[in-house]
Amino acid sequence: MDFVKAWRRYVDGRAPVPSAAPERPPAGDDDAPLEQPLILTVPPPPGADEFTAALRSAGDLLASLQPRFGPTWERLKPRVEAAREAERERLYSAAVLRQVPELLEWAQVDGEGETFLTLAELALQPVLRPFAATLVAGRSLAAWRRPFCPVCGREADVARIRPDNLRFLHCPVCDTEWPVTRLSCVWCGADDPKKVQFFTLEVLEPWRVDTCEVCGGYMKTLDQRSGGPLAMPGVDLFVEDARTLQLDLLAQREGFRRGGRAH
Repeated sequence: MDFVKAWRRYVDGRAPVPSAAPERPPAGDDDAPLEQPLILTVPPPPGADEFTAALRSAGDLLASLQPRFGPTWERLKPRVEAAREAERERLYSAAVLRQVPELLEWAQVDGEGETFLTLAELALQPVLRPFAATLVAGRSLAAWRRPFCPVCGREADVARIRPDNLRFLHCPVCDTEWPVTRLSCVWCGADDPKKVQFFTLEVLEPWRVDTCEVCGGYMKTLDQRSGGPLAMPGVDLFVEDARTLQLDLLAQREGFRRGGRAH
């Protein structure tokens, strides 16, 4: 939790959550229903330098809080710092498009590959958050209804049910939120109330875990309808996901998986 909170302070300092929606051109062809994540059709912002700086900061922070990662970061950090412009651009592009083989080949960190991939995702946050906010401002995402982000394509980490009874999924990389059906499984669409249920822990309410016996998936959901501090629109769902790890462990102990059995 210390790492997650410290990292989000870093992101907030470089890419604050917009207080108002950025201006967009008048509605046009770009408001047609999306067929694929926008990152595949709209060029990402120039961000190789910012991404590299964020990657270095994330590595420094993790090494300071988790000594186990220190030796790996000591080997990797000089390569990050010495990367030339073309290399930084390739690394940034591979991270944006989640090209795992390319990222791992560049990193060459045996045994710490997943950690490096996580750092790369974190380093995208200060770049893609403002990019996503601009792309979706004024755009309806109601027709998307998929469990991965309409902007960057990342799988949703958590959901929230707002006080107005609408349910939204949240992207852990660009912080985009998009609406989904409240009473069905976000992974497979099942809506049989006997198969799609939820459980919670009193100490972590109003968080709950929505489960699906059809696909075996689960999704942690913040129910904001009861009010309280966590009903504020600015609650950081990325931090909350880490804080409620106990719910993940309980769901997995019962045989459920984030994303369902197909993942």
